[in-house]
Amino acid sequence: MKLFFDGSKGQDDAGSEWLTLAGFIASNSFWTAFQSRWDQMLAAREPVAPYIHMREIVSGRGLFQKDSGWNEAKVNSLIYDSVDLLQGLPKSRFCAVACSIDLTAREELISQGCEITEPQVICTECCVGAALYWYHEHLPDALETAYVFFDRNEPFMHHFRQEWLRHRKLRRPVTDDLLWGLIADVKAVDMENSGPLQAADMLAWATTRKRSEKVRAYRYLAAILEAVVPNSRLVLDAKTLREK
Repeated sequence: MKLFFDGSKGQDDAGSEWLTLAGFIASNSFWTAFQSRWDQMLAAREPVAPYIHMREIVSGRGLFQKDSGWNEAKVNSLIYDSVDLLQGLPKSRFCAVACSIDLTAREELISQGCEITEPQVICTECCVGAALYWYHEHLPDALETAYVFFDRNEPFMHHFRQEWLRHRKLRRPVTDDLLWGLIADVKAVDMENSGPLQAADMLAWATTRKRSEKVRAYRYLAAILEAVVPNSRLVLDAKTLREK
């Protein structure tokens, strides 16, 4: 099985800073078929979409500038087609996971004497744990070793990989460590060449976008994705962080 994650950062309407990690889990064979369909979806338009990267698409930057043919209608079509592809996938075979943490609230609680782990560590371990738990519960007969992928230069990856390597040296049986023992590798890949990572980027960006009630393009994208894709979500606001 393979897990793909991407991060996002933004503010809510009160000015609090939020950090999000989001991604997907599915079997190896699922992702092979997915990549083929994703590539076809990107190519089925003019101009051809090089990849999905929401910040570039929405802002009209990089390869998605208006001068290159990316007007509002073309952008809307690309995003709607991406969501439609995800909606049409077999619901029993994959799951989306997301974890968002209020960084401003965390800093305030730390100033009050609370001890709270680094936000990247919290989000990564929560997302990977939730994803592996879903797979074990829903696809126990198809259990495979896990490969965890992040976009290059993703700050969530470093500590998680170091922790995985530490547990790997202990050589515990998989049955004694269903989180770290199932993981065969943790590595970075280029998002531009990975459909699953591009889908993770869309989910992470949309999850951050929903933190604000301002009327903006694609404000409801996260709600749409949550309605059409099996998902597990964790929101760590001030109240939750204080209780934990």
